[in-house]
Amino acid sequence: MTTVLIVDDHVLQRFGFRMLLEQHPGLTVVGEAAHGTEAVRKAAALRPDVVLMDVRMPGMDGIEATRRIIESEGRSRVLVEAPPRQQEAAEPFDDHEREDPHAGRSAALAAQEVIPDDTG
Repeated sequence: MTTVLIVDDHVLQRFGFRMLLEQHPGLTVVGEAAHGTEAVRKAAALRPDVVLMDVRMPGMDGIEATRRIIESEGRSRVLVEAPPRQQEAAEPFDDHEREDPHAGRSAALAAQEVIPDDTG
């Protein structure tokens, strides 16, 4: 059984991901978080196998939350939910990518596909 923590500041987005994930018998959603600070706290408490992380959130964003989760407990793999590759939507994500292209993430989810991280 693979456990998942869903992190997104939009309640409907979290609800949609939960509905999709709960249809798969091998996955269990163990929690949800609405911002990065909550994600770091819940990842430490719940120790999920996977954290599905939104990049852009108010307060602590998904990139910083990913760094802290990986640095603090190291068990969870982080799947980053990247914004669509539209010019205006991609710019904030691209700024983070220039700063630290991986930030400890395990993969990036963009435009309905998973792009594995090549760092290991």
